[in-house]
Amino acid sequence: MKGDRSLWQTQFNRYGRKVQGFDNYPTTLWLIVGLLAFVLMLPPAGHAELVPIANPSFEQDVPDETWTCFPEAPDSCYQYVVSEWAISGSAGTWRTGTFEGAFPDGLPDGVNTSFVSSGTNLTQTLSTLLAEGYTYTLQAHVGRRSDTAAVQYAVRLYAGGHLLAQDASTVSPEAGQFVQSTVTYTAQPGDTNLGFPVTIQLVNAGSTQVSFDMVSLDVSLTSTSLSLTPIEDQTVQALDSLTVPITATDTGGNPIVLSALGLPDFAAFTDNGDGTGSIIFNPPADVAPYYDIKVIAEAGGNTVAEIFRLNIEGTDGSIVFAEGFEVLTGGWEISNGVWEIGAPTSGPLRAHEGVNCLATILSGNYSDNRTSRVMSSAFTVAAAADNPRLRFLALVEFQYG
Repeated sequence: MKGDRSLWQTQFNRYGRKVQGFDNYPTTLWLIVGLLAFVLMLPPAGHAELVPIANPSFEQDVPDETWTCFPEAPDSCYQYVVSEWAISGSAGTWRTGTFEGAFPDGLPDGVNTSFVSSGTNLTQTLSTLLAEGYTYTLQAHVGRRSDTAAVQYAVRLYAGGHLLAQDASTVSPEAGQFVQSTVTYTAQPGDTNLGFPVTIQLVNAGSTQVSFDMVSLDVSLTSTSLSLTPIEDQTVQALDSLTVPITATDTGGNPIVLSALGLPDFAAFTDNGDGTGSIIFNPPADVAPYYDIKVIAEAGGNTVAEIFRLNIEGTDGSIVFAEGFEVLTGGWEISNGVWEIGAPTSGPLRAHEGVNCLATILSGNYSDNRTSRVMSSAFTVAAAADNPRLRFLALVEFQYG
């Protein structure tokens, strides 16, 4: 898929370049150091704190002879480097100065901002680990140059390579202005991403150019009156029946709504409307050997969840693996940042079933000349003589040129 050449790149290219220790008790020592490091990476308890982000307002880079400056505005210079941030595509740091097409009312913080071309993202993985019971609030200022059309962007929060939450163009800056984008995620019990480093991603989802500035991540201990009774992994025989009860309570007296993700066709879910419910499983023989289910309870603006695995014994072996991307329990390896798992906000705007899907950029197009792959964990298939087959549903869009 071929991306568009940005107005920003066109203007910039007119003027210049792109660019020894303890011998005793070593095991104990390393264990203590390891535990200390783990504790330090967890968020603080009891109150909200800002998580350290490297180069959050893009002020770290200072113009020198390697930067390119505009002849009509010599104090406005740029480089295709953003220190501490990984660039996927075309992006850089901009000392805006007095450039006419910049931001006449100034920047949210400092004298630099980032510029991100269409289909490009900036990514930074933090030392903070996703921890149960904490709420993560990511904020970033999104800017639209005074000489460009409306912007399409995404501000995303990841952990362990999985998309947790995003803002996909819900706010729209006026020409020459910045607006604040906010993304919030609360890590619940059973969250399969717990213990993984948190990652921030800033995306141009199809605009000529987007600027991002003054990025922050706040972490606070979540206080909630809502709880969901833990659900252990379950086992059922094929052609048999199993009922899994669900119970949630809210000490605040708020009405509780129950739901479930990742349910196979042979499952029937019931919400009794009083904080109780059930899932009845009646698996046939021709199903996968296991399914991961996520049960969700919502009340008073709070959400809690439980994830359990349904193991099915006595299947006929015709299906060895099934994945709907609704409940992620790890095992998917994504390289080079193009493939993403989550709810699509571009293209079809929805998954074929459920909420999530696997896509090449959930919120827009990827940039030119990208190579990326996604791999599942290993599983055993039948011998070639048994004609094993892989089946999947796909929506493919092509662009000529």
